[in-house]
Amino acid sequence: MRDARAQSEPLQLTGVDLRVLAGVHPWYADNRVAIERFWAEEVCRRPFLYNGFVVLFEPPHMAAGRLTAKGYVTPYAGLLYFLAEGARTEGAKAAGVCHLFGAPALSSSDGALLLVRMAARTANAGRIYAPSGSLDDSDVVAGRADLNANMQREVFEETGLDLKQARAEPGFLLFRDGAICTLVRRYHMPESAAALERRVRAFIAQQDDAEIDDVVMIGAAEEISAAMPSYIRRYIEFHFVRS
Repeated sequence: MRDARAQSEPLQLTGVDLRVLAGVHPWYADNRVAIERFWAEEVCRRPFLYNGFVVLFEPPHMAAGRLTAKGYVTPYAGLLYFLAEGARTEGAKAAGVCHLFGAPALSSSDGALLLVRMAARTANAGRIYAPSGSLDDSDVVAGRADLNANMQREVFEETGLDLKQARAEPGFLLFRDGAICTLVRRYHMPESAAALERRVRAFIAQQDDAEIDDVVMIGAAEEISAAMPSYIRRYIEFHFVRS
């Protein structure tokens, strides 16, 4: 299940600095017409899609274990177009774009990983992810994107769990896959896998239009599936085999 195009081992990061600049991402400006045409076609095919605002970055820089990147608030249509055009290929790095986002890795008190399956009305229906989402305009404070606040909000919105009740490990793990950069932070929940599973399923049942339709607890590396993106498959191996 390993993806040969992806960096096999994560980079350990001690810090992250995500600046958000005023104006339009240069790549978005150069591709605006194609993006608008693509979006019109996507909305016809999937009318539930919403063109909100996300932060789209330029390729990051690493020095002394610290990642820095510059981004711009950009319509979601631009991100979806970039992903559809092959962001996971090596050539995508030359476009001057990076889809950079945070992914909290939640583990139970008995060592299982908590993942979620995306609902049918979402852009990634049926895919299994960490509960997370792209950085958006609400995450920008004083010219910086707040990665930890983004993860806390996304986890609560999707699962009802509060990351403030978890023990967070310092730093991040960086998983790269073409022009996609996933910043994973590890959180240790005080409850067992069975208890977390019950809580999240009860939360989903109370939602009228939930973004996820099930919780998926992973107890071993052998439970990797094709429904998981590259960073999830690689993190599962890291968690159960190398960590």
